[in-house]
Amino acid sequence: MTAKFSLWMAAILGGGGALIGVSYWGYQKVSRPLDEFAAEIASDFPEVEHVPPATLAGWMDSEPNLLVIDCRDPREYAVSRVPGAL
Repeated sequence: MTAKFSLWMAAILGGGGALIGVSYWGYQKVSRPLDEFAAEIASDFPEVEHVPPATLAGWMDSEPNLLVIDCRDPREYAVSRVPGAL
């Protein structure tokens, strides 16, 4: 092996290791308990009334003509949708 090849391999392996380390650190930073995440959402959107999924499902099952309009912004809609909602 030449010295140039060894330097390139060290740089590639070192860079790959750094990327793995940064990725793991980032995952640990965003990975948190669900109740903590829910509290953050409630504080970020205090004007939005919360309807538990079970309550909404009960309404949709008992009222066949119930019209549900999912009016969240596209960013929120992309994460999750209400089945049967417009």
